[in-house]
Amino acid sequence: MKISTAYFYDRATRNISDAQLRLSTTQAKLASGKQLAAPSEAPDQALGIERLRAAVQHQDALTGQLRSVQARLGAEETTLVSTNRLLISLKELSIAAVNDPFNSDNRTAMAREMTVLRDELLTLANTRDDRGQYLFAGSAVGEPPYAADAEGRIDYRGDQTEAWLRSGDQRIVRFNRAGNDVFVRVLRGGEDNPVGVPFFDVIDDAIAAVEAGDSGAMSRSMGEIDQLLRGNELALVQTGADQKTVENQTIRIEDNTLLLRGLQSDLEDLDYAEAIIRMNQEMNALQAAMTSFGKVSQLTLFNVIDV
Repeated sequence: MKISTAYFYDRATRNISDAQLRLSTTQAKLASGKQLAAPSEAPDQALGIERLRAAVQHQDALTGQLRSVQARLGAEETTLVSTNRLLISLKELSIAAVNDPFNSDNRTAMAREMTVLRDELLTLANTRDDRGQYLFAGSAVGEPPYAADAEGRIDYRGDQTEAWLRSGDQRIVRFNRAGNDVFVRVLRGGEDNPVGVPFFDVIDDAIAAVEAGDSGAMSRSMGEIDQLLRGNELALVQTGADQKTVENQTIRIEDNTLLLRGLQSDLEDLDYAEAIIRMNQEMNALQAAMTSFGKVSQLTLFNVIDV
């Protein structure tokens, strides 16, 4: 009889303890909003959640990189549009200089106007992105790509190195650009011995031709400025194509991320309605266990048996 009574007492105590544990676990899940209070509850499910979480983080990182590229390409586009406007103004001035019989004072005024445009172009060529890096320096993003030497001639001091970022499995996108790909050279001279003339040298030569009233040099400069303009327009087209590529890839990654988040939510997030029902059931079970224990502990047998 002593063994039987002790058994009933221990069983009632365990029932209360188990009911309390189940209730506290459900309450913890409700507080966290997660299906698992601890990975040990369902190791396979916990492992699946961690893998999905890592996949989502990877997709988020790719999205962040693409947004950086998109911002940089947007800055490139804005700069190239402004460059296009200034080159058109230079072209108009070069056409006017060739076709109109200006006197010396007028030519000097026109050369000064062209010099102002040239200085604005230099500022654009040294544009920085939102992180302070130079857009058109290749990989040498910490220093201005265009600067004057001791004689005032503008040199390109960047490099031709291109940086590419991975934006997905077997996908990469261009991140930087060399100045010579945007502010292009023109070929001068005959077919047998052409010479590549840098962007700002072309403009400086055009200004000098206008100041000197050299009609031959002005005619040549008019054609060369037209080549600079075509180079700028090609760069704009390429930037637009790059932007479209990045935009499409961003959409694909965001769609994939949304799918992964849905799978993660299915495995990880708690069904609140079901959990509340379960908590109420567990509260009732705990109350019943405590009531049962109270009745067992009040039996007269407990008072007469020497435990």
